[in-house]
Amino acid sequence: MASPVNVTLWSDASTWGGGERYLETLATGVDRSKFRMRVVLSTSKELDASASRLASAGTAVVRVPAAPTMSSVWALARIATELVAHRPTLLHANLTDPRACNAVLAIASQLGIRRIVTTEHLPDSPFDHKPTPWRHKAARKATARAIALTDAGRKALIAQGMSPAAVRVVANGLADPGAPSDGARRTARAALGITDGVPVVGWVGRLEPQKDPDLLLDVAKLVSMMAPTARIVVVGDGSESPRLRKIAHEMGLDAAIVWLGWRKDAAALLSGMDALLLPSKYEGMPMVVIEAMAVGLPVVARRIPGLDELVDDGATGWLVKTPPDAPRATIAALLAAAVCKVLRDRPSAEAMKIAARRRFLERFTDTHMLAATQAVWTDLLA
Repeated sequence: MASPVNVTLWSDASTWGGGERYLETLATGVDRSKFRMRVVLSTSKELDASASRLASAGTAVVRVPAAPTMSSVWALARIATELVAHRPTLLHANLTDPRACNAVLAIASQLGIRRIVTTEHLPDSPFDHKPTPWRHKAARKATARAIALTDAGRKALIAQGMSPAAVRVVANGLADPGAPSDGARRTARAALGITDGVPVVGWVGRLEPQKDPDLLLDVAKLVSMMAPTARIVVVGDGSESPRLRKIAHEMGLDAAIVWLGWRKDAAALLSGMDALLLPSKYEGMPMVVIEAMAVGLPVVARRIPGLDELVDDGATGWLVKTPPDAPRATIAALLAAAVCKVLRDRPSAEAMKIAARRRFLERFTDTHMLAATQAVWTDLLA
């Protein structure tokens, strides 16, 4: 029997989010008889809990300083030392940002490591229009296979110069939490502190500009006018939190919005909601939408690249399409109308729940993701 192949998963992210959750699922779920896993994380304290979970699952973990620039001599030396001391047969870099892991990819290439795979969570994010630095170009050239989460991501990578033959589409996946049940809903409602008869619209994620939380407040205002008994539950925290709470108070939304902050049980709370609202400006493949589908929760969101490959518009939720120059008030009104449609049309909402759960099982479980990713590795190792 052949020995397991040494695979190093590398991330220089400084915070924990959907990309890091993806990495944990990959590191702990692959076939250990075929692959020996080693995970390299940055020294950011926000990743301490992730490192601990990985270690508890029996995965080798090492912490290395991130190298924000190619002048970060100590960090570059530490990266090189790690690669030389534990030279992987296959290096898989987790690119949670278009410029992530550039240093390790460039160094790995110089060291002659050729079996390099990347997962590109945001290959074409609109927040970054700076000229492509040389180290990013070098990193791209070093990549033998690139995994895009969506077909939109694949097209973006090809447009940036990657060979179509080198790009694979592998959707994010999560472990099945089990079929939705009345018991799970009651438990979630109790945790939310909201009685079962009250309509609940959920928002789950980081309170950061990418997620457009200001639009969330505009939608909340309109929903509170159209469905006065509804509650908008905000699960998450971030740099925008203090400012948003102040604005919400000034908008008279104290009774309409429930601010829960960061919650370890965020995924379980979805079972107590009636709709998930996602007003983000851009996304890769948000884990929270997959979590929502897993428990049969309809999703209301902007129609943005990638998200339309997750949500089946009209079947598992509603995607609001607007022109790029649409006024903010127009976008808010369309999202609010879609949210209220879910809350009011219960037969349609029930059909969406069934369809969302079925879509999750067919396409977005961790089993699908792990099998497809291991197929990419096996193909490269052949």
